[in-house]
Amino acid sequence: MDRWQEYEDRKTPEALWLYDADKMESVIQSREYAERGYANLEEFLGLIPKFTTSQMAAWGKVLHEEIQHSQIQRQHIPIIFIAGLFYQSFVYSRAKLQTGLPSINKTTHSKLLSEELNALFLSLSDILAQKSSDPADPHADFAALYLQKGLDTSPIGYMTDLLKENIDEGIKQRKRCIIIDSFPRSVKQLRGFEEKVQKGNLILFLTSAGAIRQGKASDYAIRTLRELEKEQPEELFKKIDCDSSEEYVYIFLKEAAEAFLDQAGK
Repeated sequence: MDRWQEYEDRKTPEALWLYDADKMESVIQSREYAERGYANLEEFLGLIPKFTTSQMAAWGKVLHEEIQHSQIQRQHIPIIFIAGLFYQSFVYSRAKLQTGLPSINKTTHSKLLSEELNALFLSLSDILAQKSSDPADPHADFAALYLQKGLDTSPIGYMTDLLKENIDEGIKQRKRCIIIDSFPRSVKQLRGFEEKVQKGNLILFLTSAGAIRQGKASDYAIRTLRELEKEQPEELFKKIDCDSSEEYVYIFLKEAAEAFLDQAGK
């Protein structure tokens, strides 16, 4: 009890140091928030001038500079995921004859949407393929292995780091938004991305009521749909029914994306 009173009174060097250490913990946490794209950190940063010991004040100054640097480097940018029942990047017109699924070319739609919205288009498969074929890349073998294993089982941290590098490049290019094809494939992948990059991202999930009703969609895709729909806020998860024509599917995609961007710009 005496020690606690000493801490509360803050009259001894030890008590002052502990008091500063508590504030430092909050400042360190704010640095992590800054790296994830959070902008409103004034409450945390307001603790830095209150340090009473010279050592903590010096550390606080360094952390403040790092936080400012992170805020500049990691600006928030609207991110749109286009995922769904059609995980393959190749969904040709003959797909409906072979599988019973609608013949929607998801990647083509994603690229066209990126062009019209001045967005950076990203595909993990394309990124891994590029890295695996680069003899100068020290991680080429790993990229080839993960590409072969499939994105469903590849390490989430590694995939997220690859996306983050490219997203930062999109920010530098002053793109309006980022469109990511065929990701996330699970709630776990989504949460891993949010932890390392940013939250508040839109998922446009291509689905087919007819295919689900007829039992032609995979159990994995249906489970992913239900999990994401349950976990995501309604305004950040939009189902796009692909039973319509390709033209209408694209119109629905574009309308949902533009509504999200309009809201993000307010």
